[in-house]
Amino acid sequence: MECLWRQRWSRTVDGLGALIISPTRELAFQTFQVLNKIGAHHNFSVAVLIGGTDVEFESKRIGSVNIVVCTPGRLLQHMDENSTFSCEQLQILVIDEADRILDLGFSRQMNAVLENLPKNRQTLLFSATQTKNVKDLVRLALRDPLYISAHENAPQATPESLQQSYFVCSDEDKLNALWSFLLNHRKKKSLIFVSCCKQARFLTEAFCHLRPGLSLMGLWGTMNQMKRLEVFKKFNNKTYGAAMIATDVASRGLDFARVDIVLQLDCPVDVDDYIHRVGRTARMDAKGEAILVLTPAQEQAMLARLQARNILITKISVNEKQIMDISKRLQSVIAQYPGMKEFAQRSFVAYIRTIYLMRNKDVFNLDTVDLASLAKSYGLAATPRVRFLKRVANKQNLQATISQKQGEKSAEELVEMMISSAKGGKKAMETDEDDSNNEDDNIEDEEIDLGLGTSENNEAKENQSDFNLTASGSGLDEGSDDFLKIIRKNVFNIFPDKIDEVPEETKRESRKPVTRHALARKILKKGVKLGVKKVFTDDGMEIV
Repeated sequence: MECLWRQRWSRTVDGLGALIISPTRELAFQTFQVLNKIGAHHNFSVAVLIGGTDVEFESKRIGSVNIVVCTPGRLLQHMDENSTFSCEQLQILVIDEADRILDLGFSRQMNAVLENLPKNRQTLLFSATQTKNVKDLVRLALRDPLYISAHENAPQATPESLQQSYFVCSDEDKLNALWSFLLNHRKKKSLIFVSCCKQARFLTEAFCHLRPGLSLMGLWGTMNQMKRLEVFKKFNNKTYGAAMIATDVASRGLDFARVDIVLQLDCPVDVDDYIHRVGRTARMDAKGEAILVLTPAQEQAMLARLQARNILITKISVNEKQIMDISKRLQSVIAQYPGMKEFAQRSFVAYIRTIYLMRNKDVFNLDTVDLASLAKSYGLAATPRVRFLKRVANKQNLQATISQKQGEKSAEELVEMMISSAKGGKKAMETDEDDSNNEDDNIEDEEIDLGLGTSENNEAKENQSDFNLTASGSGLDEGSDDFLKIIRKNVFNIFPDKIDEVPEETKRESRKPVTRHALARKILKKGVKLGVKKVFTDDGMEIV
């Protein structure tokens, strides 16, 4: 904004001068609010372009905007569809949380956006964590880049005012631990992170029905845009006695006021996500607390990754007597509210899928999860069917069977079998033909009794001849040279039921449609008066 002011940037003549790209809608909206406060004494026009809003409303006004804050998808949409949107005079490009933009799959969109921007510009990349993808983007978008680190010589990757701890809890006890945490921190402002959107929605809905005694809300990616902004503002304005269950959509760049505790109910994907999550508290030298929940199978591998990044975290013990079991209360909530059962089932399947799709298998191992106990902790009477696990198991069993058969027979044995089968092919064919003829004769001699009487058996034998299609029955000689012989038999003596013929008069009557006049005559014969209004007293007596 200061660079544009020094260049005497005009609001009406010069057009777009600065472009700020953010990974999430909430971060773009918060940046837009900060620019409005800072630029209150300037004459610049600022606009925010995010998904879930009216595109036509934005298209009519975007031509006279000096600073645009946007997400990659909506920006590319305006570049492709809006003829009034021009970036020819662009001076500054800012990409906030650049590594996160690439993680969300915006790399192709970012490449398309950069192709439409002028070369003579200043480009700024901001990120709390430096990754290889960001370096690739630097080579693509910058010339003579300069790396600046705010805490390059800091001994730790997290602030010193942040108190970090973790405790071990099994998957089936996580909801009980979360409920006990909310009850013990009713006067605090807490931010709880979970792994998927459906899980955040179910926990928010279910715990609101349980009434924890504080303001509980949820924020996830698939939520309606207006609802997301409403929840964001509501939680930001709260100072105490509030908790928000969110996905990683709230982990990047968002500056919530006075967050006391960050609870990571589900383990983050990697250390970078851990740093961004705990960064929502202890901001600007303020004190904060971060608590990480790990399962026994995740403890050793995740701690090794944290120690490799110089993150000091201490283990705390939790009194199991203070943890309340809420599985029965969740069952009553599911029984009382019909839609909650579907939410619970989808949340269960989504959580299992999230663990299965994780890259770090030393941290996320689905074999260590007790599915039956986990489903019970969600308040479900039966374990939901996870279809993709069955498909994966069938595929693994098929591959194991193939490899086992290949291991039993060597390559030389397979070649010998193929050669021997090729030499004796004709002889084997004749032998098989004779065997099949003998088997057919045996089948004709056999008689399968399914509990039918003597007369029924005789009737079945008569009907059975209709099902026999042989070479002789088709007009061919038994001594012909054809070696194919098709015999089809009704082995189980199952025949179609005999249907009594319906008289033609009955068929004709059933086909005849009932007209309105005929229906009116039937009503008149019954003595029903049409169009008559009846009036009753308070005691139920009819007034004649």
